[in-house]
Amino acid sequence: MSRIERIREKLREIKDPCSVSAGRPVDIVSLGLIGRIDDDAGDVSISLVLTEPVCWFSRNIVEAVETSVGQVDGVRSVEAFLDPEEIWDPDRMEPAARAAVR
Repeated sequence: MSRIERIREKLREIKDPCSVSAGRPVDIVSLGLIGRIDDDAGDVSISLVLTEPVCWFSRNIVEAVETSVGQVDGVRSVEAFLDPEEIWDPDRMEPAARAAVR
């Protein structure tokens, strides 16, 4: 399994705080909140896309991503950031996530 695949699997462990508070926890990958994952010899950069332009939990999500991905073997550094250029829409969600939040 490549490092990017291991990173993506680690990101699946992070639940979206709003889905948790609604009693239907869904991971951030399934919700389509992950934009790009770039890996430059262990220096990882991850862009995030939020469901709303203003999210009370955005800082928590960024911190969770940086902490979790930092635990993946071979990762030296992690920078997670909100990408203002990308816009989230429900089509980004995996089918199982779409069904879970209905």
